[in-house]
Amino acid sequence: MREEEKKAENQEENKEEAIALQNRRFQKRVTLVVLLCALVLAVIGITFAWFKNVQQLHTVSLIQTPSRIILSGANRSELQKLSLELTPDDTKDEDSVTLRRVFCVESSADYWIELVNTTNIPNMEMKLYPVTAANSDKSSGQIGASDGVGTFYYTPDADTIPGSYLNKIAGENKIAIQAGQPGTLHDENYVAGDAVELHAEPLYWRTDAQMEYDKANYSRQETEEGQTNLYYRYYVLELSWDTSAQETDMIYLMVSL
Repeated sequence: MREEEKKAENQEENKEEAIALQNRRFQKRVTLVVLLCALVLAVIGITFAWFKNVQQLHTVSLIQTPSRIILSGANRSELQKLSLELTPDDTKDEDSVTLRRVFCVESSADYWIELVNTTNIPNMEMKLYPVTAANSDKSSGQIGASDGVGTFYYTPDADTIPGSYLNKIAGENKIAIQAGQPGTLHDENYVAGDAVELHAEPLYWRTDAQMEYDKANYSRQETEEGQTNLYYRYYVLELSWDTSAQETDMIYLMVSL
């Protein structure tokens, strides 16, 4: 009789331990799920702070089928960032530095080209030049660019692409309109209560008109039958600044339909 009672007690204890262990595991899983959710929300929050109300800014657009757009590099190679290390095609003297970088836009519809930058470097100049099809992917030219395998050369057109700032203060200083002022885009980038330093408020520049994707001086991508045809064109982004400026800025290059 006693042995049966002990067995029953042991079974009850084992059952309680199993339940306790299961509860601890469940709590860990719940905690992990909460942490993952918090992480996802944090990432979404950070992204949303930068790209809030994108329809007004045109900095991000929904790409609706069959329209397509791709931002690529030399020889239409994959592009993740533009290197700002000096090359033989760049110029540097005692007073200034000028860099020229090649990028490509492949598209099946008209598109905007946009630049966003912080303003720590005083009066940094940014210019965009188109490259006609006859002056792209040559064995020689004004500006060399690598696709990771070989070097291709591009000669930009003489005239820059016209564009304008969406949120620059009046006058010569290239500073973004700050929070609370008419014309500011602060609320499109930050949430209420964010403390933002003067030069961290980004400037938005956009071409005055959409680029026409199928002009005669664009090149056409060879595609398989039934696929959307992409036209592509190269551009040269020119950056120049005073060498006395010992600051750091962020520059974003974007294209949108």
